[in-house]
Amino acid sequence: MKRYLYFFIFFFTNSFAMETITREYPELTEFFNSSEFKKSLGDCKLKVEYQGSDENGHIALFEIAIGTNGIQRALKINSYYINRNILTAQELKSLLCHELGHLNDKKLALKTAIFVSGFIVGSSALVVLLINSLFKQRWKSLLQNGCIGAGLLTLYYLLMARLARNGEYFADEYSTRLTKDKKSIISLLEKRKQIYKKECNQTILQKLFAWFDDHPTEEERIAYIESLSL
Repeated sequence: MKRYLYFFIFFFTNSFAMETITREYPELTEFFNSSEFKKSLGDCKLKVEYQGSDENGHIALFEIAIGTNGIQRALKINSYYINRNILTAQELKSLLCHELGHLNDKKLALKTAIFVSGFIVGSSALVVLLINSLFKQRWKSLLQNGCIGAGLLTLYYLLMARLARNGEYFADEYSTRLTKDKKSIISLLEKRKQIYKKECNQTILQKLFAWFDDHPTEEERIAYIESLSL
């Protein structure tokens, strides 16, 4: 029921979300009215997601869904963080521009479509081979195909994680160049590290599984931003 209530709330125009944000950050009104923001946002919906706390919640995210009107894109912001005591106006602006970077990363969308298509085709072919081996009781072939499938699936997730991490770097650069402000996005990442309480000292197992993370560490992202020339 809660999900449907959110959907009802979200069925407002972008001005509703902008009004909610500018009520707390009136200095962002000029940014929302700028041609750069409107061009970057395009037909994407800007929405405020109402949550009572930050527990297990996101700060903001870019989301794609398939609905009755075709593909619908939304940039959602957790209402908990629309608060001067948590994020400054410049940090929130950097955050919005980062999500707009995902929205405007056409290269990432194309590569993702190719990888997903390849995964569907490859998985289907592997399932056919496994079923064929099972019915014909070719146990050696079944084991071989299973190992090949596990290896290909691992490779697929590694490639998708790498692609997603590159997308984060692209969005960080997009935000930095759009705002012409490194300091605010770096400050945002420092706060993000505290919000999600990420451990700095990881075990060997955690470092191994880090290869499958879809986000670089905050330290890696900060180092990348600092290397950019504006």
